[in-house]
Amino acid sequence: WAPWEISRVRPGGLTFFRSGSQPTHGSFPPLDTREVAGVRWFEQEEGVTGKMFGDATPAADTKKVWLAHTDGELLLVKCFDNIDPSETAPGDDTEVELYSGGDYEEVEQQGAYRAIVPSSSLRWSVMWFVRALPSGAKAEVGNQALVDYVGGLCH
Repeated sequence: WAPWEISRVRPGGLTFFRSGSQPTHGSFPPLDTREVAGVRWFEQEEGVTGKMFGDATPAADTKKVWLAHTDGELLLVKCFDNIDPSETAPGDDTEVELYSGGDYEEVEQQGAYRAIVPSSSLRWSVMWFVRALPSGAKAEVGNQALVDYVGGLCH
């Protein structure tokens, strides 16, 4: 069992996370992502399909990782506990997955793969924030003000 959460967003936005590895795409077409200063960026274009699997990396002062998306006006931020790559579910799954369905995008995060015995439970905490795009930040690949703002939410 590995907890998994998918958020669907409209096409044309910008998704980003602090990257911990080179992304893969499994049997899916690859997404055109870029890494700038340790952050992986994906600008989704309507009509483009594909998938990206990647691992997130926390900042030095926290154990939380984040996955963020903006449409240029609003900012969605999901903060969650970092997992080691050895804790991912079998197969192509990783801590962060992005899927472009052409007319939508899926922004996904996954928790650690664990056995759960009958009558037991598993806790997995994900904090969501939806904010207006902060003053001084721009929905642009590599925008450090945007990265700093998101990082400040996930401590």
